[in-house]
Amino acid sequence: MKSTRSFLMIVSVLLLCATACTVSFTKKEYIKNYEDWIVLLKKNCVNYKEADWTTAEFQFNKYSEIEFNQLKNDLTPQEIQKVDSLTGQYYAIIAKYKASQVKEKLKRIMNTAKSMFEELQKK
Repeated sequence: MKSTRSFLMIVSVLLLCATACTVSFTKKEYIKNYEDWIVLLKKNCVNYKEADWTTAEFQFNKYSEIEFNQLKNDLTPQEIQKVDSLTGQYYAIIAKYKASQVKEKLKRIMNTAKSMFEELQKK
């Protein structure tokens, strides 16, 4: 089980790196690559560690800043709307991840407080 999960993580990281190394040459390829990357991110983000999020942030900047700025003058309003939608989906994924981090931290704080009160009640 653990080796399967490790294998999946390695494949995901390799796919992200391979995607990061590719350059979208046309606006159609750019939108397709961005969309495929968002789908992959949604699928695998539940198992991401900090290093994976760093890689994701790099990839996001590539799509949302670098390539977008190269192609924005050639994009139709509908294509810009699609790019904006993909960007919004990325921010939603990040928000969910951050919320889960806060939830986990609060859970740890509650467990600590519970143990403290239990210990204080002992004679």
